Order: sequence, then structure tokens, then C-alpha cells
Amino acid sequence: MNAAATATVTATAMKRQEIANRHAILEAIRGISAIEELVEYEPGHGYKFGVDLEVAIYGRNYGPGKKVGPYIRMYDYPPGLEIVRQGDWDTNTFFIVVAGAVEVFVAGVAEPVAVFEPGKPFGEMGVLAGMPRSATVIAHRQRGARVLEVQRPALRVLRKLRKFGAALDITYRNNGRAAVANQLQIPDELRKKVAEIADFQLVARGHVLASEGEVIRKLLLIRDGWVKRIGQAQNGEVTDYLGPGYILGFNALTVRGARFPYRAVAMSRTELLEIPVEALHRDPALLEALRAALGAAGDIGTPLQPTQALVFNPAVKTAQERLLDRGLVDANNLLLMDMDLCIRCGNCSLACHQIHGHARLKRTGIHVLRPRTPTHTTLDQSLLMPAVCLHCKDPECLTGCPTGAIARFEGGQVDIIPSLCIGCSDCATQCPYNAISLIPRSELKAPAARLPVKAAPSKAAPSKNGASRNGKGGRSKVNPRRKRRLTRWQPSDCALTPNPSR
Repeated sequence: MNAAATATVTATAMKRQEIANRHAILEAIRGISAIEELVEYEPGHGYKFGVDLEVAIYGRNYGPGKKVGPYIRMYDYPPGLEIVRQGDWDTNTFFIVVAGAVEVFVAGVAEPVAVFEPGKPFGEMGVLAGMPRSATVIAHRQRGARVLEVQRPALRVLRKLRKFGAALDITYRNNGRAAVANQLQIPDELRKKVAEIADFQLVARGHVLASEGEVIRKLLLIRDGWVKRIGQAQNGEVTDYLGPGYILGFNALTVRGARFPYRAVAMSRTELLEIPVEALHRDPALLEALRAALGAAGDIGTPLQPTQALVFNPAVKTAQERLLDRGLVDANNLLLMDMDLCIRCGNCSLACHQIHGHARLKRTGIHVLRPRTPTHTTLDQSLLMPAVCLHCKDPECLTGCPTGAIARFEGGQVDIIPSLCIGCSDCATQCPYNAISLIPRSELKAPAARLPVKAAPSKAAPSKNGASRNGKGGRSKVNPRRKRRLTRWQPSDCALTPNPSR
């Protein structure tokens, strides 16, 4: 049992304590350089970000049962108490150390890999990347910790601050670099060297990572995402795809001055660790350690020579391109329908209606033809991905929700918290898979005995909103028996639970 596990066991009887004093929270924010602007006070005008500050610190009511926020809370953690756990999907919050310190542990390493002092954020990797927690963080085993817990919606507020965006970007890169370096199977002292010389990058879909004939100046380790390689062989163009764990430019560790024999393009949001090749050649011990540690994954990073050209089944290539182009590889869970076996009975939609009160499962969505097995040379299997929630790695609906009504839960599933939803519809407009739909519902009718006595309706033409105007041109009156149409936004996920190991 490592030190983190031992400290956690001894702290099981302890709990974190919320600091409910809002003035104390304001003072804590004022003492953190990156976010102190949030409480900037302008004489004669009040707080510069008064409205944002109110929602973030105090919360705001939007009607009965519709309070959103507060999005920034403060907690005291006793020494050794766990704050976040490696592998957890609870990625709706990140933290900033206010007092004391926190210790960071990763699986397989007995001692803390980092100690964060006041002013240092942590946990932002999960929030920004939509990935499980990459490390376990506990309150310092001697000093304990006081931290600010910042929920995802507060990012909209904090990104307005001049210092915060730059500080968050630096922290994100530093933590990403350390996380990848800690996964390398090399001695600790060499692992620290990698973290010092490497750079962590996040690139968007379509970004060119390497051009054919370009000198390999950086070793590229794919942490997350997908990369397409295009090379030339005797029979023409050869294409393949690399995912997490693979390497670009591995042959530069053997041949100094080697060049990329292919073009590499990011096919999705991709995280990379970039290690300068020249720095490695100046450190023979580090070079040899990386060559040995990365050799297995590096085999696929060797040049696509004509004699070593990949035998890539054209049917498999077509299916893979379709899956990548439609973004299905970023899903944490997929509901598949084999259309060759489907008899169009409609029982799936009926069952969905019975469970949810609304038929959210429809036989429309993304259609893919693929080989039935990897050795088949024809597209002989017809699959349909219905328009239901894919629980994406980086869900646009979740990042765009202004109130935090959409969250990722402990199983990795993305769902809506109805009590926080204000019906803005941002989630539905941002979902690229049309997996969030508007569900109409009606208010309960008022008892007939309580309805006011009304005069006979006028024969005047009804107004555009359906209300009748009286003959004297007075105010429009809405028939209280008329049903109002309310709306509620729900994801059509059919209670899918993703596999966290994916």
C-alpha cells in the first residue's frame, strides 16, 4: 500500500468542512493572484464583476426550485484526506489551494510526485479534457489544506479575467507534461529530465503534425486523440491511423537527422507530449532509456518504406475513416443497431417511451457500413448509431451549459440535472449528434370550481398568441383553461452507462 492509500485509510473517519462565510471566500479570492480581479472594487461603481460575482459566490434564484450556483465554495480538508482520486470520472470541478498544501500521487509511485502550495490550481485536466482524473490528490499529511472548489460554469466567469486564462493554460500544460512523463517506464531521475525538456500540446482536428520529408525535430507521444498518417508506397498512397500510446518520429532516436516519410494530421482533438530530439542526443543515458521504454510502441512509428508498406484492407480503411470523420471514436459509449437483423418492429422505441415517458430512441442517426470481420474485403455489415447520447470525451453540451445543469457522473455518463436547467437550449443547439431533444409538457389544469367567472368571448379575431381581445380593445385575456406549453430539456441517452476502461 503506498503512502497515499495509507493516509486515506487513516482519514476515513474525517470529513471536509465547508466554510460558509461568504466574506471569507471573498478574502480567499482576493489573496490568489490569478483570480483576484474577480473581487476588484471600483469606488462609486461597486464590484467590477458584480453580477458574475453574485452568481459565483452567492447563487441566484430563477424561480421556485430553480436556484443556480454558487459555483465557488471553500472547504477545509484535514491532513491526509483525499480530495480527488485517480481514475474517477467526477470531472465537473477543479480546485485552487488557499492555505496549507496538497500532495499529488500517481499509481505505481510510492512518494508524492508534486506538492502544491497556496495559489496553485489542480484538477483542471479533467475539467478541460473531459477525461478521468489523472492523479490522486490528498490534503498535506501534516498541514492539511484549505481549497476553493470551482465548478465548471464558473469557467465562463473566470476566463474574463486577464491573468486567469494564461495561468490556467500554463498549469494545464505543466500537469499534462508531468502526467505523461510519469507514465514512462524509466528511472525517476530520467523521468524528471523528460518533464523538464518536453512540451505538452493540445491540437485541434485538421492540425498538421508532420509533413513528408520534414526533419524530425520532436518525438511526438500521443496521449489522447487520433492521428492519420499518409505515406507513399510502390502501389500508391498508404494510409493508417494511430491512437493513444503511439509515437511519431521514433526512428529519430536511432538515426540522427532522420526525416518523416509520411504526413501526419490530427483527426480529432489530440493531446501530445513533444520531446526535442536534439536534447535527447545530448543525453545518451536518457536517449537509450527512452529507446528501450518506447520501442514496442515505436515499431509502428518507423518509416513506411515500400518493402514495409502496410497491407491496409480498403474496406477497413473506408469504415475507419467514416468512424473518425463522424467523431464516433470520441464516444465513451455507443448504442449500435445491426440493420441486417432489425425487423423494424418498433419495440425499442416503445420500450424507451415506457421508461422515459417520451420516445427518445429513434431509428435515425449515423449509418456506417463496415466489414463483418477485419479480414473481410467487402462492406457487408450495416450498423446504425441512433441519435442518442454518446457521452463524449469532450462533450460540447456540457462545456456550453451556463448553469452546470449538464454534468458527468461517476460512471462517466453525461446527463442533465433538471433542478438546475433553466431551459436556455444551449445544449441542444451545440450537440453535434442531435442527442438532446425538447420535450413538451403541460401544466396541470386548475380545478373548475376555482376558475373565475368570465364573460362570453368576443367574436374579434384572436391575437397572435392565441388570446382573444374584447370588443372594447382592452387587454388580452388568456383562457385559464388553456394549457400552457412548458419545456424541459433532456438527453436522449436511454440510461447508457459508459465503460470507464475505454
